Amino acid sequence: MKTNIIQANEILNESSGRYRELTQRFTSESSKIRQDIKLSDEGKRLLLDSLKEDYKDEVKRLKTQVECEYLEALQKAKADSERVLEKTLAKPSEKELSKYAEAVNELKTNVLLALNPGAAQETVTKFAAGINDPYIANQFKQEFGNIIGPIIVNAGASAPGIKQTLAKTYEHLSTGFMTDEALEARHSLEQVEQMQHAKVFSGAVLDNVKATFGEDVVKELEGGN
Repeated sequence: MKTNIIQANEILNESSGRYRELTQRFTSESSKIRQDIKLSDEGKRLLLDSLKEDYKDEVKRLKTQVECEYLEALQKAKADSERVLEKTLAKPSEKELSKYAEAVNELKTNVLLALNPGAAQETVTKFAAGINDPYIANQFKQEFGNIIGPIIVNAGASAPGIKQTLAKTYEHLSTGFMTDEALEARHSLEQVEQMQHAKVFSGAVLDNVKATFGEDVVKELEGGN
């Protein structure tokens, strides 16, 4: 997981250097054409225009290649993380799931019927404390917002204290049942989510593309992100 994320970052960080190598080749080949005494001015112009078009295509191919390598590394990190979490959150028996479904439905009713928000909050906190299965804890975490909604809405002046207690309960549901490996896997998934929309070329590179190859190339590159 971590190795693939590091690799993705390295691919992104090295993209500027790979682009620089491309422009150095372009500059070198352009210079040779300009210095060729056997060519007329018109011949040089035609060759330089052709060379520029070729390198425009190379820039686009480089961007596509870097993007594919980057996303492939992220996909590997995501797949590894999901395997770890799937192993951690092993699904219990249908009997246990049915028992949980009945209990959580009863909890929702008790929350709505509670005499005050404080009592409702205690009901939810007690229910969460009784959970001892990682899969069910994750299921309850996903329903948590809807269950506590009525409590928060009606909490009034006691809202800050109730929110703080419920936040601790939610944190327990999120991390209290996970191994270090599973926590790392979840963190990796969050990183992948943040990283997958990154631009493979920095602003400085795009500025250079515009100056060297034209704004039309930049628009094509940005349109692919």
